[in-house]
Amino acid sequence: MENTSRFSVAVCGGGIGGVALAMTIGKYSDIPVDVYEAGPEIATNGAGVGLWRRAWQVMHQLELEDAVIAKAIQPPKESGGLGLIFRKSDEPEGGYDLFEQFLPYGAISMHRADVLRIFETRLPPSCKLHTSKRLTHYTTPPSGTPVTLHFADGTSATADVLIGADGVRSPTRTSLFEMWAKEHLSDGTTPPPRVEPIFGGSLVYRCLISIDLLKTLNPEHRAIHSRIIYCGKDKHIVSYPLQGGLINFLAFSSAPGVEHAFSADNWVVDISGDEIIALFEEWEPDVRTLVQCVRQAKRWAVHIVEPLPTFVHQNVALIGDAAHAMPTHMAAGAGQAIEDAYLLGRILTHPSLSPSFSLSSPTPSPTLIPTALKIYDQIRRPFVAHIAAESRVVGLLYEFNAPGLSYDGSGAGVSEGNGKGKGVGKKGDMEELKRVLEEKWSWHGVGEGGPDDNWEEARGVLERLGVGVGGLTFFLLDGGLWVFWICGWLGEACMISGRSVSDTRCLSLSLFLPSFLQGVREVF
Repeated sequence: MENTSRFSVAVCGGGIGGVALAMTIGKYSDIPVDVYEAGPEIATNGAGVGLWRRAWQVMHQLELEDAVIAKAIQPPKESGGLGLIFRKSDEPEGGYDLFEQFLPYGAISMHRADVLRIFETRLPPSCKLHTSKRLTHYTTPPSGTPVTLHFADGTSATADVLIGADGVRSPTRTSLFEMWAKEHLSDGTTPPPRVEPIFGGSLVYRCLISIDLLKTLNPEHRAIHSRIIYCGKDKHIVSYPLQGGLINFLAFSSAPGVEHAFSADNWVVDISGDEIIALFEEWEPDVRTLVQCVRQAKRWAVHIVEPLPTFVHQNVALIGDAAHAMPTHMAAGAGQAIEDAYLLGRILTHPSLSPSFSLSSPTPSPTLIPTALKIYDQIRRPFVAHIAAESRVVGLLYEFNAPGLSYDGSGAGVSEGNGKGKGVGKKGDMEELKRVLEEKWSWHGVGEGGPDDNWEEARGVLERLGVGVGGLTFFLLDGGLWVFWICGWLGEACMISGRSVSDTRCLSLSLFLPSFLQGVREVF
């Protein structure tokens, strides 16, 4: 494969997002990539993961469909399929179905480890994995490159580009915003963004349940074959089958509006099944049977990252939970990390960053990479901020705590802010809840703005900048008269001048005169 770019990439974090990024870069170029994982092996936390049509679109582009189908409990169907069954279950005498959700391609349930393995086994020789390398911080010179990574074992490494895929407690994020604040908050009048993770208000109990064990208690239990969300006041359960005769089980217990302090060593603790059984002892028989199968579980204090003002700074970017750790209520975290990785990988391997497009330098202009990262930020950050906000609302809906759609658990009905209203606790009054849930989940159907559209948008911006295919790239020489235009979509300066007026020094003359003239018209 021809070397399409003479710069190096470091990825901190060997989870799904980090390894998916490395694999994407390796598919489209031979850019050297080093993946640094804090743990002793490449692994992932959690048991199951749900992938939806958007993630499937990425898998298709990366030619991974067969690998996914081989590991999925139910292969995706283009005609669509059953997504989830939503059920009201917080009544000891028996619950009832709220509705069944049908989605394009259905729901793809897999072990998280299988998803990670699909990406890892397809890494090219240009990608190297390094374990037991826990990042503490990074440093950069004023130019932004190279980036020096500092590890807990006292060693260091350098790269031209650093991608933080290091999770909710990301040290990359901490360093990025320390540097960002020096540039953007120097007047001291604007408070810095909150970049440390905060407790999201829910404890989640995670484990795998043996289907054989569940069959001994109830051989007809719906959880054996179906993906179900059991809804109730302040609590809910998510269960879905996986390969290997297992059910992925997640039980949530929430305290809306309450923040608890969790030290770094008690975010995840081991608990016995008795704690979960006690939580759901007043729920319907199907739930009580299901939790009887829990022997041990891990209790996670779900932490989130509040919306950030940017995912990028200089030659550093954040993806996955490092950028947007969110509530888990729409099974969006892994899929969104994969989308981040795909778009960023395609951008970094675009020919605009290739030295073959430069007439004055064997390496890309130092300002090209930050500009490329801004494209990723402008496309992905607004979307994932929206999904994170929607996921929080969906969690409130599952537990009948959403504004205008809440009740006290007594069956008295929906609260409309005054404790009165029509009964969401009654079977006949659930239509509004159903409508809102279906609306919140509709983004899984892709429509416009899916991963393919995101990439086409990014590629179009790169080419409109004049640095893409069909353009000649030059670099500013002192005293030289130059002409350039740059799309205001990035918030950069737009003008014709003989001197630099922005950080962007990449100059371009398009080979296609109409495109160039259109750029000049946009300037004026």
